[in-house]
Amino acid sequence: MQPESIQRKRNPMTEPKCAEPRKLELSRKVDTGSILTRILATSCPMTIREVVGLSKDIAGELQDLLKAWKPETTSSTVAYMEERGSRRLLGGLLITVPVEVDGRKVWAIIDSRLEINILNSRVYQQATCLPIDKS
Repeated sequence: MQPESIQRKRNPMTEPKCAEPRKLELSRKVDTGSILTRILATSCPMTIREVVGLSKDIAGELQDLLKAWKPETTSSTVAYMEERGSRRLLGGLLITVPVEVDGRKVWAIIDSRLEINILNSRVYQQATCLPIDKS
C-alpha cells in the first residue's frame, strides 16, 4: 500500500461504477463456506497440501480458521504499585532531582524506563555528576 501522500485520488468519472473483484463464473456459483465446512467434516485421503491447493478462497478461509487469534484486551489500570527504595516493581529506577519552580523547591522525578527525558541541562548537572547523553 502506498503512503497517503503518494496515493492517487480516485476519479469516479473514469472508474467503473461496479468495481467488484474479478471472479470466475464457476466460483460465483460456489459457496466456499459450505464447501469448507464439508471438507472439515469429511474424512478423505488427501494431503493438507492438496486441500490448501484447491483454490485461493478455500485456502484463505482454512488459514483463517487455523490462525491463533489473540483475544482483544480492554483497557486496564494499575490498582496497586509497591515502592522499594528507589526502584519500582513495574519499572526501572526513579531519579529524583531537586528543582526550583517559581521560587518553590520541588523534587523532579525522572523515569529511567523512558527513552526521552526532558530536563534543563543546568539543573541536571547541578543535581547529578553524571554525563548527559544527547543522542
